[in-house]
Amino acid sequence: MLISVALVSTAYLLPILIATGGTDISQDDWRAGSLAIAATKIAGRWLGNWIVLSSGISLLGSFFAEISADTMQVMGMADRAQIPSIFSHRSPHETPTYAILLSMVVIMCLLPLDFGLIVELANFSY
Repeated sequence: MLISVALVSTAYLLPILIATGGTDISQDDWRAGSLAIAATKIAGRWLGNWIVLSSGISLLGSFFAEISADTMQVMGMADRAQIPSIFSHRSPHETPTYAILLSMVVIMCLLPLDFGLIVELANFSY
């Protein structure tokens, strides 16, 4: 456990330390995308593009994990008869088909809204 904490901490700290030490970007100027800009200045365009690509893949993985957890919750609620039983239908791969479609419809309804409003809606139930 201690080794994994050290490895994860190093994986976070090392790029940030290199980026802050290898560029003249001040702390107040750091925004979204600053790490990719710093990587481009330090090692060239290939590293900046690689960071952007890997960040996008990481975000997709997080999104799919969240959707999987949400659809399994919906399926569990349908199994317990808290919502209509159609949401407990599973595909041949044991994925909750109609729960995934419900999540997709909810996401499509939220797309046109402002990000701040979506955050407020997400935090409303807490």
